[in-house]
Amino acid sequence: MRAAALAAVCLACCLATASGARQLQAMPVPTTPAPVGPAEYFVRVENGEFVAGCQRMLLTGWNSWEMVEAAAGAPSLSGASLPVNMTGPQASWGVQPLVRSLLAKGKEAGFNVMRTWAHSVNPQYATAPGRYNEAALRGLDYLLDEARKAGIRLILAFTSNWTPTGGVPEYLKWAGSDKQVDFFTSPAIKAMFQGWVQTLATRVNTINGRAYRDDPTIMAWNLLNEPRCNGCPAGTVAAWYDEMARFTKTVDPNHLVSTGEEGFYACCGNPANPGQPWTEWAAEEGQDFIADHSSPAIDFATIHAWVDNWQQVDPTWLVRWIANHARDSAAVLKKPLVLEEHGKWVTDNATIGGKFVSASLEERNQFMDRGDCNTGQLFLEGQRAPKSEGGGRGLFGIFPTDDAFQPIQANAQTVAQLNAQPVAGCVAAAAQAAPVAAAPDCAQTWVDGAPGTGLEGPACDVPINECVRGTATCDPHATCIDTDAGYECKCWWGYEGDGKACAANAAALEQLQALHWSEPQGLACDAGYDVAWPATAPGYLYDPLDSFAFFRAEGAQYGSRTNVSLLECMVACQEAEECESFVVNEVLAQCFLKTQQCPEYNFCFGQEVLCNRTNDRGGSFSFPCGFWRSYYRLDMDVAGACANVTYVEPAGQPSRANPAVTAIFQQFEDHYVAQYGAELAHANPAAEPAPAATTPAATAAPTAPIVPPGTTAPPAGTVQLLEPEEPPLVQAASEQP
Repeated sequence: MRAAALAAVCLACCLATASGARQLQAMPVPTTPAPVGPAEYFVRVENGEFVAGCQRMLLTGWNSWEMVEAAAGAPSLSGASLPVNMTGPQASWGVQPLVRSLLAKGKEAGFNVMRTWAHSVNPQYATAPGRYNEAALRGLDYLLDEARKAGIRLILAFTSNWTPTGGVPEYLKWAGSDKQVDFFTSPAIKAMFQGWVQTLATRVNTINGRAYRDDPTIMAWNLLNEPRCNGCPAGTVAAWYDEMARFTKTVDPNHLVSTGEEGFYACCGNPANPGQPWTEWAAEEGQDFIADHSSPAIDFATIHAWVDNWQQVDPTWLVRWIANHARDSAAVLKKPLVLEEHGKWVTDNATIGGKFVSASLEERNQFMDRGDCNTGQLFLEGQRAPKSEGGGRGLFGIFPTDDAFQPIQANAQTVAQLNAQPVAGCVAAAAQAAPVAAAPDCAQTWVDGAPGTGLEGPACDVPINECVRGTATCDPHATCIDTDAGYECKCWWGYEGDGKACAANAAALEQLQALHWSEPQGLACDAGYDVAWPATAPGYLYDPLDSFAFFRAEGAQYGSRTNVSLLECMVACQEAEECESFVVNEVLAQCFLKTQQCPEYNFCFGQEVLCNRTNDRGGSFSFPCGFWRSYYRLDMDVAGACANVTYVEPAGQPSRANPAVTAIFQQFEDHYVAQYGAELAHANPAAEPAPAATTPAATAAPTAPIVPPGTTAPPAGTVQLLEPEEPPLVQAASEQP
C-alpha cells in the first residue's frame, strides 16, 4: 500500500574565489573488458533461486521512491524524508548527498539490492509520452553508476498505480480517460507504456556508456507497482502483466521481470487475504497472485505487507501471509518470492478503520521479531519523516541505532553467509556475463584529485557540474559556480576568504542588518517589481530540471531557490544592485527581492500561508507556513517608489498611507550626506566612503554602524539560519509576493 517508504526488501524466502582546475588531460579510455567478477553477471533464476554467475544471490535491501529526482539534482523532493539541505545530490553545509549516503549506508548494513522508481514522481519534473526529461534520465544514469560502484543491484519499477506523476493516473490523463480498466486494455495507453519501456531498455548511460539492457547493475524490472482494477473482468491485470512482460523481454532479454504487486489472492474466500473472514476488499482489487505470476515471462513473484494499512496488526498474520505465498510460489508457480515492501507503524496517535491506535517502538520490535523477514524503513541519521507522517520518526522510520534494526542487520549477515556458498554444479563459463567494457577511468581529469569532479562519460569528455553533483568543496558560506574547467567557490558578501574557507565579517553583517527597516508583521501593499536573485548569493541553487518554472510561471530567476534566513535575504539584496526591499517568510525560509515597494504603505498585513504537499500515494494535505513580511533598505529611493504606488484603498476608506515613515528614510539620507558629503547611493556597510569623499566607492570603513538618529541596529546574533523540517513545494495562499 505504501509504495514510497524506504522499506527494506526482504530476504528472497524460499567573494574571494577559489577555483578547482583540471590537473591533467584525459587519458585514453581502456576498451578491453575487465576480468568478469560476480557484479558483471546478470542475475538469473536457477533451480528456484537467484544466481549471479556462480554466486547465490538471496536478497536483502530497501525501497526508496524519489531516486531519479535526487540523483538528477532536483532542488526539492516531496516525500523522501531528507535531512535539511540534502535535497538532490547537491551537498550543502558539509552534508553528504542523499544518493551516495544511502548507497553507502546500505552497503555498510550488508544490503545488496535497492528498489526504486525509474520515473519521476513530482509534478514539476513530469514528462509527456515520447518527450522525456533528459535531465531526469541523466539522474537515473548517475544512480545506476553510483549503485554499480557501491555494489548494490537495482530493481526498477516502470510505473506505479499511486503516483499522479509518471503513474497510472497520468497515463489515463494523457489518454483522456478516467476509467482504471483503460490502463490495462486501451491500445493507446499500452503503446505509451511500451514506449517508456523501450526508451529505458535501449538508453545508453551518459556516464559509463552502458546500455541499460546490458547493465548488470539492474537486477530486474517491476512492470507496475501495486495495480488496482476494482470491478474489472477477472484476469484483466494478469493479461496485462503477461503482455507487458513478453514485450519487455523482446527489448531487454537480459534482465529479470516481475510484477511489483502486493500479492492479493483472487476472489473469493481465501483466508490468506487481509480482511478475511469479514471482508473481500483485497480480492476485489483486481489482483490474482497465482494468475498474475503465471506468465513464463514473469521470472519471480512479489508481495508487499503493509499490516497497519490493511488492519492486520497481529504479527502472526504476517507470518501466515509470507508462509502462504512462499508455499504457493514454490509448489504452484515454481518461482522465487520477494517481499518487496514491508513496514510497521510507530505512532502516538493514529486512526485505523475509524479506531484510535497507539503503537510503540517496543510493539514494533516485537512485531519485527515475529516476522519471517526482519525488515523496515531505513532512515539515515538526521532524517525526518514528511509531515504527512507527523514528522520526526514518522510512521515507519527505523534508524541504524534502533533495536528494530538489529534483526535487519542480522538477517543481512545471514544472507551474506548463504551467498558466500558456491552454487553446486555451476559452471561460470555457462553463466551470462554482461557484454560491457570496463567503466571509463576519468581520474586524470579530477579536480584536486577528488572523485566525481572534472570530466566523465565513455570518452571522458562530458563536464561534471560539481555544484549539483555535490563533489565541490566550497565553504558553507560560499556559492559554488560551475565552469567547464571545474568550479569556483565564492564567499558570500559579508564573509571573507578564498571560497574554500569563509569567515564572517561580524561588523559588516551587523551594519547590514541596521541598514534595513520593517514594520512588525508589515507587508507592502504594492507588490513592486521582482529583482532577479543573484547567482553568487545565499539562496541560489542550480536547477538542472528547470523545476522552478513549474511553480513560478512569471520567472524562475526570481526568489530564493533554497532555504534562507533573514540575514541571508539581506545579503542577497546587498548583492543585487537593483534591490531596494524584500519580502521574507521565515517559516518557509523563502525570500523575494524587490524594487519600488513604497514603505509608506506597509500596513497590509498578509494572511497566514497554507502550504500544500502530496504524500506517497498522491493525496494532498495542507498545513500553516507562516507570514510574509517586507523589509526596506534605508538607502532606497523612497520618493521614486512611492510615486509609483498603484494600491487603491477600499471604497469609502480614507488613505492609510503613513507619511511619517518617510521621515525615517529622510533622516538616514541626511545623516549619510552629512557624514560623507556624497549623494545617497546603494550603501556598502563594509566599505563606506570617507567623510567629504565625492563618491561612495571609497574603501574606508566607518567607525560605527550606519544607523540614523532615532533608530537602533538589531542585536548582533539575533538573525539565525532557519532550517525548517520540510521545505514546502507549493504555497497555496501566498501567491508569491
